Amino acid sequence: MAYEKTIWKNREVERPRTFEIQDNEDNTITLIPSEGDIIEAGTPIVASTMNKIETGLEEAHEAVTALKSDVTDLQNHIYPHLADYEYKPVTIVNRQIRTTKQSETKIVKFKLDNDIPEGEALTVSLDGGVTEFPFVDIKEKPILKLEKGYWEVVAEANFFILRPRGGGGDAINGQETIRGVLQDDVRRMDTVFGKTITDGFEGLEKLPDPDILPIGNGIDCSFSPDGVYLAVAYTGSPYLSIYKRDGDVFTKLPDPDEMPSSAVRSCTFSLDGDYLAVIAVDFPRISVYKRDGDVFTKLPNLVPQSNQNMYRCTFSVGSSYLAVGHNGSPSISVYKRNGDEFSKLSASYTTSGQLVDCTSPSDGGYLYFANSGNYSGLMFKRNGDQLTQIHGSGISLLYVTSCAFSPDGTYLALSARDTPLAIYKRDGDVFTKLPDPDQPPVNGSKCVFSLDGIYLAISHTGSPYLSIYKRDGDVFTKLNVPSLLPGDSVGCSFSPDTVYLAAVHINSPYLSICKAADSTGLEITPANNILPQNFKYAGYANEDGTVGQEIEMVKLFEKI
Repeated sequence: MAYEKTIWKNREVERPRTFEIQDNEDNTITLIPSEGDIIEAGTPIVASTMNKIETGLEEAHEAVTALKSDVTDLQNHIYPHLADYEYKPVTIVNRQIRTTKQSETKIVKFKLDNDIPEGEALTVSLDGGVTEFPFVDIKEKPILKLEKGYWEVVAEANFFILRPRGGGGDAINGQETIRGVLQDDVRRMDTVFGKTITDGFEGLEKLPDPDILPIGNGIDCSFSPDGVYLAVAYTGSPYLSIYKRDGDVFTKLPDPDEMPSSAVRSCTFSLDGDYLAVIAVDFPRISVYKRDGDVFTKLPNLVPQSNQNMYRCTFSVGSSYLAVGHNGSPSISVYKRNGDEFSKLSASYTTSGQLVDCTSPSDGGYLYFANSGNYSGLMFKRNGDQLTQIHGSGISLLYVTSCAFSPDGTYLALSARDTPLAIYKRDGDVFTKLPDPDQPPVNGSKCVFSLDGIYLAISHTGSPYLSIYKRDGDVFTKLNVPSLLPGDSVGCSFSPDTVYLAAVHINSPYLSICKAADSTGLEITPANNILPQNFKYAGYANEDGTVGQEIEMVKLFEKI
């Protein structure tokens, strides 16, 4: 029976963490929740739900045990390909290998179930020990040890020569050989699987952690447009860190003189890289820092600014406009930059629910606000300083938690409670939903396009915690990205050259910086009693090798 996952919902109330104090007769107090209107009741944490998780874990362990049996069955499927060679069992007596000859040919084939450790020179006997012959390699040096596996020897006049199975490293019985890079150490004859890497992000690798890591759960991150700087928001003081990249090394810069006073929910670089906008839990809820070289200086507080909760912000037209959504009235704020001064435009719109994210293409022609409630988001068209709401845009998705325009404004990606990923294509002011791609496991907390609009990444809960899609025309294909993050991811950002992908998460080390593979090709993984995900080939290693080394494998099975 398939595991039925619980779709966890956060409890959303008008006044979170708000209580009334009741004095008791014994000089104690009782805190009575005073949360106001309940927007979303949330999923209760009760024994039945938690026990379902425990049961699911137990069943998963049982499935792994069954999977090991499946691997054994697969190996039993592979090895019959060797039947034509009739590898005979042997008996080892005082370092003498006793076996029988299968035919009148000079080839003797045998199966060794255990390693023969290094020691005195081995010999071979075909008549139960009555006659023995020296056992040498191709250079006529004595064989002093032998690993378990399938072996072949050539019977000469007065000695036996060891050769690789199939002769000289060739595949047996005409089987094809392929080469790939090892993902773990392997011995010749070990069962291996091959996986084709068709995109650099399928070979994504996590870089070493920066020397100084965030303090507390990661919340958001943003690369600068030149890829030199990476801003990271998190829940612990000082709430914001800015890293400078030198090659693959990210070094934390000294903190700005004036830091946020509370946890930071969002950080976003302007499209020209000159400004960094920061959304915090407490006042000032929105702040802007100006970059001068490696120094970030906080500008005077933006005024007026709403006292309502703010969530994420977006720049457009370089750094000319800055938009932010919030809950309460008004629901949006848009600022226009003049020099280093950001002035709030008169546009005022109020809607129900919470506007938890916003996005705009590079030219700022459109502006979309995602609504996490049972309400549609807001789509605007910009003409200079004028914002005009577009009704009937074709977007009706509810409970949207994240949104992202492609830089050219052609595509709009939305992640919602009931649809983890929906992608719309714009034609004028009309947005048409494309066929759903392969879905992430749950709705995402942030989705982001690469600068070239080819890649789309989504941070989410549930392994692998990060999903990446590659666009070909209007088709978004989910890549087979390795699981590199330690826990639920809540934010991500591409470097402008799509070489690096940063992700923040709620488990230590709170920040992971990954790098796409330089090249594509074949990865070879030893079986180790576990079937690798998305393997294409099964066979055996034709040589010893260590992790990172390119070796040859003999292909016995190809998954169609």
